[in-house]
Amino acid sequence: MNFTITHRAQLDLRKWDHLVQTSAAPRIYGFSAYLDAVYGEKWAVVTDSGFTFGMVLFPSVRWLLPSLTQPPFIQTSGLYGKKCTEEEFIDFLSLLNRKYWKIGFSLKGEIPAATPGFRTEKRLNLFLPLSTSYDLIESGYSTNLKRILSEGSELSIAEEPPAREFISLAQKKFPPILLGLIDGKQFERYVHRCHRAHLAEFITARDSSGEMVAGLFAVKDKSRLYLTCPVTGTRGRALNAMHFLIDRLIEKYGGANYTLDFEGSSISGVARFYRNFGSLEEFYHSFYKPLLSEKADRILKGVLRGKN
Repeated sequence: MNFTITHRAQLDLRKWDHLVQTSAAPRIYGFSAYLDAVYGEKWAVVTDSGFTFGMVLFPSVRWLLPSLTQPPFIQTSGLYGKKCTEEEFIDFLSLLNRKYWKIGFSLKGEIPAATPGFRTEKRLNLFLPLSTSYDLIESGYSTNLKRILSEGSELSIAEEPPAREFISLAQKKFPPILLGLIDGKQFERYVHRCHRAHLAEFITARDSSGEMVAGLFAVKDKSRLYLTCPVTGTRGRALNAMHFLIDRLIEKYGGANYTLDFEGSSISGVARFYRNFGSLEEFYHSFYKPLLSEKADRILKGVLRGKN
């Protein structure tokens, strides 16, 4: 089967967005407005010859060789459009295998076929439908969460534009920054671009002195909210700030035709926290093909670290 890789500059954006929107499970990660806000024009898509299904690609160069990565703030890359057959899926993977040396990407839903040449990992994601009333959603909260919310807090919860104060808090406390997955400047660009593109919800928690102790930055499309950046400082953690922030977001959208996507649910402690809100389970799959064997890759990384 024939597939075409099209870089963003040459892509018919309206046609691509229609393919994403008419999918069985559209996600913000596929829409051009979000991709532009996050990565500018540094993305591409691969589609079948009839433009009936496709996936977002994030090409890069590693050790002078073409590679694919799954970057921050993009949980999955597709597949969008019609459900592909086993034969189509194998042909699709073969194309990526031929084109790129080192590969990493994630796909939502079930894998339609075996994946020779790739390592795969099934990952948990948690979500919460918000179509019923807030009172009904709140009745499904855990006993502990209900107790924390009922006791109240000194916190002041409010919606406001993301400011430098939030960026500074994230640079100190947001795990992807602390782990080196993104840098502070990249995070700041992401927050401001999504805000300017009207793709974001931002709620803050301030203590009695007015200091921001936590912030919840979520992005949204027409039917789903994504908790991409929940950030809590030390004092905010002591005051259970994120419990109140997420509850406020649920209260705002309760009864609307939205789903709250908690993201990040593969970490057991994070998943346990999100289950307090009555969340449901779904799964996605991560695919990985190393440039070298695992042993050779570890040796080379050690050599490169020794030179720095």
